[in-house]
Amino acid sequence: MSPELEELIRAYDAVTLADNEQASEAWKAFEALMDAAVARRAHLDRERLKRAVHHAHRRRQRAHDKPTTLPPKA
Repeated sequence: MSPELEELIRAYDAVTLADNEQASEAWKAFEALMDAAVARRAHLDRERLKRAVHHAHRRRQRAHDKPTTLPPKA
């Protein structure tokens, strides 16, 4: 995974975990990172990038939330 995408996922995670007081600041930081990513790549569509970040964040959360497998009882 690219470091830029990783940074966007972490910023999106901060948005989802922020409380009401911190949400606007976290969203502004995420939007600033999105603006920078779109500015660096002219062919990149902002909405597609946002969906990709959301999808990658969900996959990461599901992988993190998976219960560990327990060995069978003897």
